[in-house]
Amino acid sequence: MKMIKQNPFFCTVILLVVAKITLAQDNVLYGERSPQMNVDAIFLDQEGSIYPDFFISNESLMKSKAKIHSWYNDHPAEFKEIAKQVNCPVETASKEHIQQLEDTLLKRSIRKIQGMKTSSSILNVLVHGYRKSFAQNEHDDLTSIESFTNLERKLDEGLGVHHPTLKIYWDASYDCCYSLDGKKNRIMFEEFEQAYHRADTIGISLKKLLNSVDYKQLNIVGHSLAAKVMQSCLYDKNGNGILCLSQARVNVCLIAPATTGIESWVNYKLRNYVIPEEDNLRIWMLYNEKDFALKKKDNHFEWFGPGALAYGATTLGCNYKHTLDKFEHYTKEHFAGSTFVFMNGTSLGKIHSQQYYLNSPFFLDLIDFIR
Repeated sequence: MKMIKQNPFFCTVILLVVAKITLAQDNVLYGERSPQMNVDAIFLDQEGSIYPDFFISNESLMKSKAKIHSWYNDHPAEFKEIAKQVNCPVETASKEHIQQLEDTLLKRSIRKIQGMKTSSSILNVLVHGYRKSFAQNEHDDLTSIESFTNLERKLDEGLGVHHPTLKIYWDASYDCCYSLDGKKNRIMFEEFEQAYHRADTIGISLKKLLNSVDYKQLNIVGHSLAAKVMQSCLYDKNGNGILCLSQARVNVCLIAPATTGIESWVNYKLRNYVIPEEDNLRIWMLYNEKDFALKKKDNHFEWFGPGALAYGATTLGCNYKHTLDKFEHYTKEHFAGSTFVFMNGTSLGKIHSQQYYLNSPFFLDLIDFIR
């Protein structure tokens, strides 16, 4: 396998973590996005609440703790205006009325997704991971917009056809940068851990968005912490009883999955629908035992960093202590009839960036899997 050359600039980065777009906060905010972005994207706050198609300044949202529902409470006039725009018959920003508006936004989002359907009846769904800034930043990191654009282009080129592509933007935190200051580094790891736990909530929201759309095939592709989002979306991980994705074929591609092994997959068959004999859900994973970000170690000597178990375990994608090997064996024993494909990308070396993985020969295997 050909080794991918690495940019020396990236070699100094140790974590899954890079920069903030708002001073002294780790949240990624979407209230100031352009209206054109709403056409093929859904935007979720840290609680999994859907952003309305309404301008919300970053400053005002931060004052409401970066939570859409709190912002509604703090801005009753704007809440009433948003409700009127979407024909939601509520007047006050009470807890019950806020939930009623949230339900209305969910229904409208589902209709939007359904409206993207073409004759192929195939939908691509892209989910980003941690440390994805929404705005341009001084650290020259790819934004979530740029990452999605690159991934969509690669999928189109690989498949030789364009399918409607839904982008899922969520508040996965963005902070910068690794340094020799241990206190600052600890704060960044703690912020990753916050995003790690948010991912479960985001996955439930994604499940509600996708579980009723009428497509024959979904191709869901995500990098790093997106894997944890997908776990909560694909099966009843926490016993909430919400219908999972029962479309005829659901292809899920996890690139460098920042999650754990057997313990977080034991409910894989609990989906609240009758699973066909040939499972409609198909999983493809690309792991890398040298992925320094998943190992949470420096990418030179691996002397520094808390390790894959700390601040939100990321043991699966780096096969920490054979986590993936054990999980692969477990799938064969317990998930008969289900498709799991495991690709060993260790030959790519000490990388984590989605771009490196997309430009590797393994991306062709991903294309073959979903074709």
